[in-house]
Amino acid sequence: MSDVERLVSDCRKQLGEAATADDMIAFLRSASQSKVGSMRALKRLLGISLTEAQRLVHFSDVWKDRREADEKFQDQFFDELRSSEPLDLLPYPPAVKFS
Repeated sequence: MSDVERLVSDCRKQLGEAATADDMIAFLRSASQSKVGSMRALKRLLGISLTEAQRLVHFSDVWKDRREADEKFQDQFFDELRSSEPLDLLPYPPAVKFS
């Protein structure tokens, strides 16, 4: 059983099937899950897309203390991408000839 599967199982056992998404997010954070870990587990728990899990976690009351900083980081990241020259992240070595 993977860590995510174990976490999903623990969450279901602790909260039951009637738990809300907010209950699950609170459980995941109390289990020391990051926002990304919470999104992955919530995706499995609710059978939703990663985009929907991201929206639920980001806008939850449980993670509201991180919302402003995360949005600022994301805005700065995309501003930098838009204003920068394209990066050559994968320099290729000269072609190797095999004989």
